[in-house]
Amino acid sequence: MKKRTISAMLACIMLVSMAACNNAATSSESSSAASEVSSSAGSSHVDFSDTSETDTDSNLNPFGTLPLVKETETLSIFTAPHAMVEDITTNDLTKYVEELTNVKIDWQVATTADAGQKISLLLASNTDLPDVFMVKGGISTEQVVSYGSQGYFVPLNDFAANPETNLAKCYEARPVSKGASIAPDGNIYFFPIQDESYHVSYSSKYWLNTDWTERLGLEIPTTIDEFYEVLKAFRDNDANGNGDPNDEVPCAGGLHNFLLNSFVYSAGKDNWLYLEDGVVTPTITQDGFKEALKFYQKLYQENLLAKEIFIISGNQLKMLSGDENGNCLGGTDRQSMGGFVDFGTGRQMDYTAIAPLTGPTGLKQTPLSHFNPTPGFLITKDCENPELAMRWADLFMADPMTNTDYINLHYGVEGRENTWAKAEEGEIALDGTQALYKWTFNWGDTLNTHWYTSVGPCFRSQEFKSAIVADTSSWNQEVVLYNATKENYAPCYQLYSQPSRSAA
Repeated sequence: MKKRTISAMLACIMLVSMAACNNAATSSESSSAASEVSSSAGSSHVDFSDTSETDTDSNLNPFGTLPLVKETETLSIFTAPHAMVEDITTNDLTKYVEELTNVKIDWQVATTADAGQKISLLLASNTDLPDVFMVKGGISTEQVVSYGSQGYFVPLNDFAANPETNLAKCYEARPVSKGASIAPDGNIYFFPIQDESYHVSYSSKYWLNTDWTERLGLEIPTTIDEFYEVLKAFRDNDANGNGDPNDEVPCAGGLHNFLLNSFVYSAGKDNWLYLEDGVVTPTITQDGFKEALKFYQKLYQENLLAKEIFIISGNQLKMLSGDENGNCLGGTDRQSMGGFVDFGTGRQMDYTAIAPLTGPTGLKQTPLSHFNPTPGFLITKDCENPELAMRWADLFMADPMTNTDYINLHYGVEGRENTWAKAEEGEIALDGTQALYKWTFNWGDTLNTHWYTSVGPCFRSQEFKSAIVADTSSWNQEVVLYNATKENYAPCYQLYSQPSRSAA
């Protein structure tokens, strides 16, 4: 029987159910950066203002040209930079974008840990709002709907409806994302973070410590019963070989998703619903879910699971895998290895992503995660020049597959140290075709050359993410993730489930 995950549908249902720049001197630096991408910005001269008769008096340059303004203006932007960004206020990409657009940024910086709370306080106080909130995960769908309907956020409907904007082009390519971005009042209030990736679409992975299995002479498990036996061997045989038989943690993850799918279909703890023969079915009411709980109880009682299994953090996992007395982590279910290994320790070499395990009734499956749009850029009612803010954000929505100059906005300025470069002829991409680009930095290093991609609005398609050079000269997480997904996870999805692409 076909099962359809309904995460994209739920995004829209949730939205419906929740219905209740100052001018300065002209920048002499802007022309150099603008010339680098002016040809890729397009030639459209669409004007979104309602005062076309005063165009000659507007500080905005014609739509589709760079810099965005004639005289330098300022946007205040609240953001929470990636942890590996050294200082977004002095970042090379910040300087590049300011020169490119002739728009200075007055950053209001929070950490990813406290951004949500600070945004909530700002919205509740309704005072001193920044021009823009540009943050991933710091503002909820409920807040967008609630505060948007109260006039706190500027609607983007007219801008999104114009086919010349990059936002409109993104929505044309991803109509489900557009549907999921429309609030109950009919307005679109945010530029999305449409950050796709082949391996992220199959995020239910389990990373097994195969250094331990090799040391103990064990085979890679293919069934739930074999997995149980491997965990017991990890527990009982000083698997890390450091002389301490009690410091190993056999398993520290996988209950919500990877292991659960051996018993019953599960798209994850935030979406325990699926369609079966056209009927919405809760995962937690199925017999398989009850059998999974019994299995987990056995693992826990036999000290095969981390005691903190339901609350263990990425930093705690890194402490286990990076222990100076030997790797103490037998396995976990993080989306990528950076979630549980500090690459500086070299311990990433100890792990292999194993295929879904066959359960007691023969189930062997993995869910597909939908790329529902995340609010990435919201213009507040206090912004004096919302059209400028829209045009600024729209630059980041350009598809880099259409022009490589746009890659500068994601990985820093081409050719500079720790940024990116065009692929050479014959260099192969992750998907086996001619590659488009390659990184010249190591993912996870603390840098000040770019924003680590995830801070604000973007359209990084799965096709673009797969067009990176598959460098196999040394360990490469992107290659590992792509190959593991292609070999172990995508086949199981294709055999056992079919996603819903409906947004309604």
